[in-house]
Amino acid sequence: MKTRATCMLLGLLLLTAGICAPAHATPWAEDPRAGFGQGLSDAARWGAQRPAAFIEGVTYDTSIPSPEEYLGFPLGARPATHAEIRGYGLALAEATDRIAFVSLGWSHEGRELFALVAGNADQVAGRERLRAQWSRLADPREGPAPDLATLPACIWMGACIHGNEPSGSDAALFVAHFLAAAETPLADALRDELLVLIDPLENPDGRDRVLAQWRSLSGRHPDDDDQSMRQWGVWPGGRTNHYLFDLNRDWFYVTQPESRARTAFLASWHPQVMIDAHEMGGQNTYLFSPPREPFGPAVTDYHHRWWSVFEADHAAAFDARQWDYYTRAWHEEWFPGYGSSWSAGIGAIGILYEQASTRGGRVARRDGTLMTYRDTVHHQIVSFLANLETAAAHRADLLAAFRREREASLERHAGAFLFDASAQPARAASLCQTLQAQGIELSVLEEETSLRGLIPFWSDAPLERVLAAGSVVVPLDQPHGALIETILGFDPPMDEAFLRSQRLELEKKGESRIYDVTAWSLSLASGLPAYRIGRAPAARLRSVTGAVDLDPDFAGGFLPGGSGFGFLIDGEDDRVLTALLKLWAHDVSVHAAREPFTAGGAAYSRGTLLIKRGLQSAQSADRETGWLDDLLAELATDCGVKVVGVASALTEAGPDLGGGKFKLLPEARIAVLAGAGVSWTGYGEIAWLLDTRAGTAFTPLAADAFHELDLGRYNVLVLPDYWSGPEGMRRALGKAGESKIKSWVQAGGTLIGCGKGAAWVADSTTALGSVRLRRQTLGALAEKAPSNPGDILPEDFEDPSMEWAKDPGPMDGLLPGGHRGYRRSEPSWAWGKGKAGPELEAEDARLRLFRPRGAVLRIDLDPEAWLTTGCATLGTSRQVTPDREWMPATAGTGYAYLAANLKHVVGAFASEDSLRLGGLLWPEARQRWAQTAYLTREPVGRGQVILFASTPCMRGAWNATQRAFLNAVILGPGMGGPPLDPY
Repeated sequence: MKTRATCMLLGLLLLTAGICAPAHATPWAEDPRAGFGQGLSDAARWGAQRPAAFIEGVTYDTSIPSPEEYLGFPLGARPATHAEIRGYGLALAEATDRIAFVSLGWSHEGRELFALVAGNADQVAGRERLRAQWSRLADPREGPAPDLATLPACIWMGACIHGNEPSGSDAALFVAHFLAAAETPLADALRDELLVLIDPLENPDGRDRVLAQWRSLSGRHPDDDDQSMRQWGVWPGGRTNHYLFDLNRDWFYVTQPESRARTAFLASWHPQVMIDAHEMGGQNTYLFSPPREPFGPAVTDYHHRWWSVFEADHAAAFDARQWDYYTRAWHEEWFPGYGSSWSAGIGAIGILYEQASTRGGRVARRDGTLMTYRDTVHHQIVSFLANLETAAAHRADLLAAFRREREASLERHAGAFLFDASAQPARAASLCQTLQAQGIELSVLEEETSLRGLIPFWSDAPLERVLAAGSVVVPLDQPHGALIETILGFDPPMDEAFLRSQRLELEKKGESRIYDVTAWSLSLASGLPAYRIGRAPAARLRSVTGAVDLDPDFAGGFLPGGSGFGFLIDGEDDRVLTALLKLWAHDVSVHAAREPFTAGGAAYSRGTLLIKRGLQSAQSADRETGWLDDLLAELATDCGVKVVGVASALTEAGPDLGGGKFKLLPEARIAVLAGAGVSWTGYGEIAWLLDTRAGTAFTPLAADAFHELDLGRYNVLVLPDYWSGPEGMRRALGKAGESKIKSWVQAGGTLIGCGKGAAWVADSTTALGSVRLRRQTLGALAEKAPSNPGDILPEDFEDPSMEWAKDPGPMDGLLPGGHRGYRRSEPSWAWGKGKAGPELEAEDARLRLFRPRGAVLRIDLDPEAWLTTGCATLGTSRQVTPDREWMPATAGTGYAYLAANLKHVVGAFASEDSLRLGGLLWPEARQRWAQTAYLTREPVGRGQVILFASTPCMRGAWNATQRAFLNAVILGPGMGGPPLDPY
C-alpha cells in the first residue's frame, strides 16, 4: 500500500478549497430540454457556459466519460433518471478497469438494481478474492484474520432509497467518475486504500415516478416555493417504491425486491462503513452522523468511537466552505429498519446524510438565499469524499477495529432462537428466507424434540416444550449474531435516562422524541411460537442453505382416497386462502366451515374449505371426467396445501359437512380506497399483500370520486389508514360518498376499516355500526362484564380521572419483562348512553398524549370467530372445544374503540398486566387501551363492518394480523355477508 501522509494532506486541501474551473473544459450547448421543467432552470440559466467545477484543481483522464459528457447536461442541472444513471454506470465500466458494474436484481417495475465497484484496477479485477478475505475478517470462526497491511477497506455508498430525495444519486455519479478518472494524489489514495461499493439508486421506481410528476407539473419559469405542488408532486409522490413501501423501513423485514437484493449483496461483502444519503425539508440545512439516543441493541462503544472520527473530518470539510450543518439532533438509531441502523448489526459504521431538499429544482429560503439542486448535489459530493478520505486515512485501524468488534460479538451472543413451525409451515419458510437474505445461518430440527429452558416471547418464565420436526433454530454464535439479537430479540430495553427525558418532553411540550416504532421483533411478527434458549439445543439439526426445505410432512399433497362426497383443505395454514382464490379462478364452488370438526380421524379448523363433488358435477356437467381431481392435484402442488378426500358428509365431531355450518363462499370483488389523503404506506401495504402474497385482483378507488362510482360492482371495500383522520376522510368523501357507502353496506357489502379508516367508521358523525371512539363515549363507560357468564368475574371500575396526575414511578414496567406475563383477560369495555364532562375529556386528552408508538401488544381473540382462523400464537383453530386464543399486534394510534355489544369484539387488547409484549408503553397508555377493541365485526343491514384499530398489514411483515385482514377480505362476503345457502 502507498504511504498516505502526503496524499491525505493534499486531499484535504482539495476538499476544503473553493470552486474554480476544471483542468479541461468543453463548451456547453444548451440542453434542448432546459428551460422547461422544474429542475431544468439552472441549465437554462447556464446556457452555453459550463458551470464551475464541484472540486477545483482536478484533472481527469479524458478517455473516461464524465457525467456531463454522457448525460448531455451539467451534473446537478436536474436529477438524472434511472436509465441515465444505469447507462452511465455501464459506460464507466466499459471505459475503465477501475469500475465494475454488478447487477443485483430487478425492481417491481423491471428496473435493474445494480452497484458499481470502484478501486484500482488490480483490486476491481480481484474483487472476489477481496470479498473472501473480508468474509474471513468478519468471521473469527474461520481462523486468523487476513493480512491487514495489504487489505483495502470496503465502503458502501447508497443513495435515493427515498425516490423524492434525489441529490445523492447525482453526487454518486460524480464520485464514481472521480474514482475512475481523477488524476490526483487523493484519488490515487482512495483507489489504493479502499474498494468502494456504490449503489447510486436504491429506489429506481420511486425516483422515476416522482421525476415524471415534477416534470409534468412544471412550467417555463422557475418555481422556488417549497410549498409548490411542482415540488411535492401528486399522490402518492415518489418517496416509496412501486407498492408504496418505505424502503428505509424494510432493511430487515426485506419484503421488497430492492431490499432483498441490497441486503444479500452487503451481507456477503461485509463493508466496514455504510453511508446512506437522504434529503429533508427545504428550509433545513444539513444533518450527518453521529445520531442521538436512543441507540439500538447492536450499537456499542466501537460505533460511538468511529462516529466521532468521521464527524470531525466531515465537519472540517463543511467548515472550510462555511456551510451550515448539525449532528445529534432528531436522527436516532433505535429502529434497525434504517440502513444506518441495520449496518450496526453486521459490524459496519453506519453514516446518515440528510440534505435540505430542493426536490430537483430550487428553493427560496427564509434567510434570503436561493438553494439550487446543484447546491444539494455539491453538499453530498463533499460529504461522500470527506468520509471516503477518513476511511482511507484510517484504513488499517478501521479493519482491525472491525475484526475486534466481530470477535467481541461472538463472545457476547450465545444461545439460539427457536420457532415452532408445526401450525404454520409457510410462515416458517418465509422467516427462513428473510433471515437468509441477510446472510444469517439457520437450521431446522430433523425430528420432534423436547426442550427445556425455553423463554417464550410472551413471558419470562422458562418452559418445556415439544417442538415439531422442521422447527427453525437460529444460533447466535455466528458472525451476524448482533444482527440476529437486534431483529429477533423479543423486547430490547431502552435506556432509563432516555425514557425519563422522553417523559419530560411529553409533559412539557407534548412532543415525542421517538422517530419511528419502539418495537419491531421479527420473532413476534412471524406469527409463530418463538422461544429463546441460553445455549444451542442438543438436538439433531439440519443446516438450511439455499432453497428452504422444511420437513416433508409440511409439503402439500393430493390425497383423494375415499373422496366420494368431496375434498377438504384445512383452514389453519395461510396458504389455504391462495388455494381458495385459485379455485375461484377455475369456477369451482367452495364452502367454508364456521366451526372446527373432525373427519376421517383428522381435526380441521374453522375456515376449512369444502369442495363438494356433487355440486361441482351439477354445475360443470360439460367438463371432462376427472377434471376436478386433476385440478386439485395441481393445486396441492402449486399452493403447498393438503387436499384430502372424504367419503361421507358425516363427521366424528363437530358439524356434519352437509349442514348449515358450511357457508357457500361468493368470490370476493375487492375495492380499496386510494388517492389524496390516504396514507400511501397504508394503501401500499394492502395493495402488496393482495397482489403478491394473496394473489388476487382489486380495484383502487379515488376517495373524492365516490359520488360518481358504482359500488355495486364490489362486495368488499377496504378503507386504509388516512393521514388526516376521520375529518379529512369525511371531507374527501363528501356527504354523497358517505351516503353511498352506508347504502352499499346496508345492501350487503363488507366494509373493512384499518387504522384511521376505522376511526372514520366509528366516529359518531359517521355512526356506521355501533362501535365508537372512546373519546366520544367518556360519560358512559360501563362496568366490565364477562363475555361468558361465570368465566371471569367482573372487577370494580376505578375512575381513571383520579389517577392521571400520579408520577409514573420506576420505569420497571417499560423494561424487558415488565408486564409480559400470560394471563386470561377480561373482555373489552362496553359503552352506553351518557355525556362526558370537561374533567373526563381533559383526562382522556392527557392519556392520548402517551399513546402507543409502535409498541407490540397482546390481542385476546374470540375462539369461535371465523375472522381469527390461523391467527393464534398458541394452539390452533382445529380444536373442537377451543381454549382462549391470542396474537401479537403493533399499535401506534391515538384512537381507542369501544363496542356497545361485546359480541361484536373479535379481538380485544389484553388487560393492563399482560398487554405489553414489546416496546414503549407508558402506564397511561396501558390504562387507556387495555381491554378496548382491536378487531370488531358487526352486522349492519344485510352487510357487515369489520374494523382494525391499527393497521394490520404493518410493513408487510406481521403475519397474524395480516391473516385476520385476509380472512376479512377473502372470506368476509361469504362468512359474514348475506346468506347464499338455502339452509
